[in-house]
Amino acid sequence: MANMFDSAGYNAITWSIGNLDNWDVSNITNMAYMFNRAGYSANTWSIGDLSNWNISKVRNLNLMFRQSGHKTQYWTVGDLSNWDTINVETLSMIFAGAGNSATTWSVGNISNWDLSSLTNSACNAFLQLGTAATNNLASVKSAWGC
Repeated sequence: MANMFDSAGYNAITWSIGNLDNWDVSNITNMAYMFNRAGYSANTWSIGDLSNWNISKVRNLNLMFRQSGHKTQYWTVGDLSNWDTINVETLSMIFAGAGNSATTWSVGNISNWDLSSLTNSACNAFLQLGTAATNNLASVKSAWGC
């Protein structure tokens, strides 16, 4: 699934790929760049609720949501707090610039993600975030020692 929607709808005003809630991703190991820059210029941005995705086999989340919905006012992918991240080895810049202009930004409380398999720092996951995202992730950054 790496690069699957990379830069899709980059210049679109409205960007939605429907509801991905029920996708079976249980055997996927690489989600790097999956939504990178998807709907970058969109005022309205939606991919549905990814909270029920079973990512227990995923090892690479690098830049997964980077700059997606960069100019939208409302950015969320659901509550990712229950994602099983035990096998994730790298998540560099996973949220970098995602929903950068958003006044509402949410991924849930991901401070309990198990990042014991990381081979790089989790702190760079938070680069280039807008105000709403930074406020939303303050407790996560603290829990991860960033």
